[in-house]
Amino acid sequence: MKRAAWKATALMAVVLALFSAASAEDKTFINRIFFDDFADLGRTIEENPGQSLIITGSTLLAGAIIMANDSKIAGAMKQRNDFNNTLFDTANYFGDGVYMLAANSFLFLGGQREKKAAQLVVESILVSGAIEQVLKTGIGRVRPSDTSDPYRFTPFSFSNQSMPSGHSAVAFSWATILGDTYNIGWLTYPAAGLVAWARVYKSAHWPSDVLIGSVIGTVTAKILKASRDREDENVQAEVKFSGLDTPCLGVSIRL
Repeated sequence: MKRAAWKATALMAVVLALFSAASAEDKTFINRIFFDDFADLGRTIEENPGQSLIITGSTLLAGAIIMANDSKIAGAMKQRNDFNNTLFDTANYFGDGVYMLAANSFLFLGGQREKKAAQLVVESILVSGAIEQVLKTGIGRVRPSDTSDPYRFTPFSFSNQSMPSGHSAVAFSWATILGDTYNIGWLTYPAAGLVAWARVYKSAHWPSDVLIGSVIGTVTAKILKASRDREDENVQAEVKFSGLDTPCLGVSIRL
């Protein structure tokens, strides 16, 4: 089967999974993706200005340092041979949003924990994807496959979209959700790092591009998961409180 056919099949699986999740939750899942998640990001930044400033400043500083050495770092990351070609070609798929959302669809078949993780993966990939796409267009950095100059920018360009790396944002989104949910970050984060490396190896991005994309994916996923965990804790607390014969959430439960 050709790559286009595989991608079409994967996209169909994504659509069916989203439709199923939305139907099961009376559209609240879709509402979170398009409205609530962005509000949660803004609220978190507003409520934690110091931490937000530290993360943003550190990322920009690290990005600037790496950008000053993008060409050298990229050259060191491109030790080409048959093994590396196969390795990074494979790793590249784990940063493709369509393929990862399709693979993530299988989690919807599991229990409540798996369904929650699946929903968070979808949310973090789509939300971080929206953020990185806006930045890509506004920054307009030329990809290394099209230039040897890491300082070529054409702002508000729909063709030059090197910074930040979308594949890296996708990879670190699912790596963060699954890693934190199942305590397997020791496995998921290195796998996501391999995706970021693959983007440099394939001359699709500069090293500083994958750094920014990785931070966007990680931070977005962390915020959304923390927000969802607080929602679940509040619901559990309210249901427990309703055991005192106080109506809550439409139920009254005696403990």
